[in-house]
Amino acid sequence: MGTALERVLGALRTVKASGAEERERERLDDAALRAWEGGVRAAKWQAVAGNSAAWRSRWRSSWCSVSVAPGSCPAPSTSAR
Repeated sequence: MGTALERVLGALRTVKASGAEERERERLDDAALRAWEGGVRAAKWQAVAGNSAAWRSRWRSSWCSVSVAPGSCPAPSTSAR
């Protein structure tokens, strides 16, 4: 989106002189839509990743609580983000 906007603003005189305002507006609208869709897609994947991590943690905790052999469960990971 930033590239498309920079291109139009850099050539504003040419766009105005050629009467291409509508065509350039449509290009910018398309770029904005693609950027928004990409953000939504990324948010969905982040939600899936967060939910699966929470599920694994709950599953490990419940499995370890019924485990008979002491020390058979690995320690929870403490990886820093």
